[in-house]
Amino acid sequence: MFGYLQIHKDELKVKEYEAYKSVYCGLCKQLGRDYGFLTRLILSYDCTFYAILLMSLKRSCTGFSDGRCKFNPLKKCKFADCKDNAYSKASALSVISAYYKVVDDIDDSGFFKRIALKIVKPFFGRRQKKAARRFPEIEIIVSEMMKNLPASL
Repeated sequence: MFGYLQIHKDELKVKEYEAYKSVYCGLCKQLGRDYGFLTRLILSYDCTFYAILLMSLKRSCTGFSDGRCKFNPLKKCKFADCKDNAYSKASALSVISAYYKVVDDIDDSGFFKRIALKIVKPFFGRRQKKAARRFPEIEIIVSEMMKNLPASL
């Protein structure tokens, strides 16, 4: 459902890989800004691809800026600058998808893992509600897909 995309670094040109990393770092920064520091841990290539797709459709990438990584302050990063809400939409998709992944894992897991996931669920629930208020269309699409998931198995 979530977390299946991976990049093939060896097939990308150096320039393409640097651009990809800058979008990845920019999305991480946006996740932290919109939903808190710990939500940066749910960053995935899936939502990075979604951010790149949104940016390319609207040609909203305005360049790159330098900064520092929040997880490793000694590391310098480049961030892709975006003039529209591509990062915000991609970060909302990350949070909403992560919430529904936790809900699905609760249904599919054993006893001990289910208890751990139930402890974590309220953390994601608050962020999911915030994301759903900002981008209700994403919430509707993901929740409908989750309702249809058991029927498709």
